[in-house]
Order: sequence, then structure tokens, then C-alpha cells
Amino acid sequence: MDLKEKFDKFENWITKFEIDGISYGGWYSAGAADEPRLTQFFTLFPHCKKILELGSFEGGQTVVLSSNADVVGVEGRQSNIDKSEFIKSIVCPNKNVRFVCEDLEEYDLTKLGTFDVVFCVGLLYHIVEPWLLLDKIRKVSNNLFLWTHYCADEDVNVSIQGYEGFVMFEPIGLDQKENSTDGLSINAYRPTLSSLTDMIMDSGFDDFNIIYDQSDHIHGPAVTISAKASS
Repeated sequence: MDLKEKFDKFENWITKFEIDGISYGGWYSAGAADEPRLTQFFTLFPHCKKILELGSFEGGQTVVLSSNADVVGVEGRQSNIDKSEFIKSIVCPNKNVRFVCEDLEEYDLTKLGTFDVVFCVGLLYHIVEPWLLLDKIRKVSNNLFLWTHYCADEDVNVSIQGYEGFVMFEPIGLDQKENSTDGLSINAYRPTLSSLTDMIMDSGFDDFNIIYDQSDHIHGPAVTISAKASS
């Protein structure tokens, strides 16, 4: 069985992989060499040895993160874990990469130990109570690399726990469309940028840096943030 046939055993890829100059999988080049979030991450955390990736999806960025570090990827859909294990076996079989299938809104991250940095890209805006996930992140690391969408100030329609934003309806959920990029719950909370940074500080990080503010992102304003705790 050739590599294309092996890829085709898994249905509905979203992530595209370039292997020996040939493209496999879907359309999204999550692990491309010039992917800005990966470039920014390695610039900020060049010497990290233990990475926790939240929302590892199909493993596209996980395998790149593993180039110089041990990585644990947490993903909520088993179908994505299966794809990720396959990609690991092809791209980086000898790297210390482990995938865990858990719902991050319920799971205790401390069961995985502590990490030099948490890589949380494309996940937080799918969470019902994002401040609680940030609290969990702080318990396992002093460093956070975050990319997420946020609510524009003019779109605020609710305040929860003192954080302004809006509630998004995500129609897919866990039990439908296993290759979905939606979260596991039917609702998610998207805070404003100022409320997001408040959440980060309230969770115990005492310093943060807005690396890139994409206020004109096609799917709504987005931001890349690094956060650190002194102890």
C-alpha cells in the first residue's frame, strides 16, 4: 500500500502534509515552514523541552513542535487522535510525542505533569468558560503561547464573570461530523480583547505580550499572545 492509499484510509482530512515534495491530506497547511504562529512560537521559546499542545487536531503542528521537544497533544475527538498517530508514525516515529483524547472543559491537566510552555492555538474560542481553561493552563506551566479569536467591542452582548463578549453557537458538537473544526459543546464564549487579557492575568500570569492583533481576520478579530508567570 502506497502512502496516498494509507492517507485515504482516513476520511475527510483538513490538514495538508508535504512529504518528500508531495501533498497529502486536506487543504490547510498547519505545519508549513512559514506558518507564522509556529515561527513566532519558536522565536519566543527556542529552548523549551516539554510542550503541552491543547487542541492538537490532526497533528499538523504537533509534529513540527516535536522537532526539539517532547510534546503531549490533547484532542477531543478520537478520529483526530487516530490521524495524529498515523502522521507521527510517518513523519516523526522516533520523537517523544503522545496524544491524549480528552474534553478540555472537563479534564484535569495536572494529570499530565508540568510543561515548559503550553501551545494553545485555534482552541480557546471554542470553549464555554475560557477563563477556567486558562486557570488550568496556569497550573501546569509558567508560559503560554495563545492564538485565538476575540469579540470586537461593538459586538458585545453579554458579560459573564465580569468578562465582556458574546456567546457563539457551534452547531456541530461532539456527536456529529467527527472531522469538524467546531468545539465539543454547542456554545462557546468569545471575550473582547481587554477581557481576554484580564482572564490571562486573573489566571495567574503576571505578564503578557500581544504579538500580533489581526483585527481584520476573515473569521473575526484574532490575536496572538504570549504570557508568562514569574513563579
